Amino acid sequence: MTADLPDLFSQKPVPMWRRALVLGGLALGLLILLLWSFNQGRPGALPEAAELRLPCVSYAPFRRPGHSPFDPALRVAPAMIEADLRLLSQVTGCIRTYGLDHGLDAVPAIARKLGLRVVLGAWIDGNAVTNQAQLDKALGLSRDYADVIDLLVVGNEVLLRGELPPAELAGLLARARRESAVPVAYADVWEFWVRHADALRPHVDVVAAHVLPYWEDEPVAIEQAVLHVAAVNAKIRAFFAPLPVFIAETGWPAAGRQRGAAVPGQLEQARFIRELLARQDGALHYNLIEGFDQPWKRQLEGAMGGYWGLFAADGTQRVSLNGPVAADPVWWRLPLGALIGGAAGLLWGLGGGMWRGPKSASTRKPHGRAATAALILAGAGLVPLGILQGQMLLQWSRSPLDWTFGAGVALSAGLCALLAAGRLARVFDGWIPPENRPGLMAV
Repeated sequence: MTADLPDLFSQKPVPMWRRALVLGGLALGLLILLLWSFNQGRPGALPEAAELRLPCVSYAPFRRPGHSPFDPALRVAPAMIEADLRLLSQVTGCIRTYGLDHGLDAVPAIARKLGLRVVLGAWIDGNAVTNQAQLDKALGLSRDYADVIDLLVVGNEVLLRGELPPAELAGLLARARRESAVPVAYADVWEFWVRHADALRPHVDVVAAHVLPYWEDEPVAIEQAVLHVAAVNAKIRAFFAPLPVFIAETGWPAAGRQRGAAVPGQLEQARFIRELLARQDGALHYNLIEGFDQPWKRQLEGAMGGYWGLFAADGTQRVSLNGPVAADPVWWRLPLGALIGGAAGLLWGLGGGMWRGPKSASTRKPHGRAATAALILAGAGLVPLGILQGQMLLQWSRSPLDWTFGAGVALSAGLCALLAAGRLARVFDGWIPPENRPGLMAV
């Protein structure tokens, strides 16, 4: 390192080969970033399906800001539910719900109006009082709307969450089966169904199993995801015969972290759904999770909890059921950001750089060509990276603390990068004032 000091901390110019090495590195990094961006925007061919309507889709109304099932005072207006179901009716003729609070007891009436079928859910947890209230209301709806409700699902992943023992859950299912005007099911991940088969099997008409390749203990890659769903379906059909099996949840997240071989993404989500639609398998009856992104789920699961919807939280359709699909439809933001950053770097180079002290205004002069080129390349790379950092903050930040910490780290990194770019340009010009020689890092 000592041998490098004369070049860095004296007014001698940096050797040409070092300038070329640094500029080449910056250019290569920018090229890789832009090529990746262009690839993200390149439309990819996916399987085409003759049937462009999904058999059934999960529906929860908590897509709007501040809405959460954990808010006991929240009641979603029937007009909002109807607006949601009208959107879903474009892609399916059936919806699955999970509970009857927050205004969801209005779903069967609205579905009847819109010509939709319903898989009605009664929410069951560890509270005996609310469990009975949910079951009473669900049984009443099953009688009043038997022409609309195809299946009553009593409880969703209760055993997975450990909220009730199997025997107590079986008691609720037995009552539901005695009094319901429609077939009765219980929904849980397929392994829990197999594990507790003896307790549950006698009290249901349908086995409602969840098969989510992304969330498996051994995550499944997107290339094998639909095959995995079909294989599990065949396995549990054989295990529970002659009871019918309904895959009550399957799907793929559009964002989040990679789990083993399972990579989330918009292209992967579209591929999973397209392959399901293209599969000609009369034995596979399924419900896709889910209709709309649920931002509140990010509090529980991280980014991958909030991006499973056919529709984004703002109501725009994210998943196209036909035609080519790009991994990132707004890929152009990164090249545009690079253009803006490069222009800013050029202006910085022509203007002589950042403030150098109270007497610098009269002595400032444009940077040299190599220094200006370095600033252009640095700016062209920093802005796209900032855009990606902002996207990550939007997806992952769940609380004010997350936002504060994440934004603080991003801001610190950005400032350090700007300071490094300014110093790099000055070193290229061979200019370091005497007071800022060895040991000081002033701009």
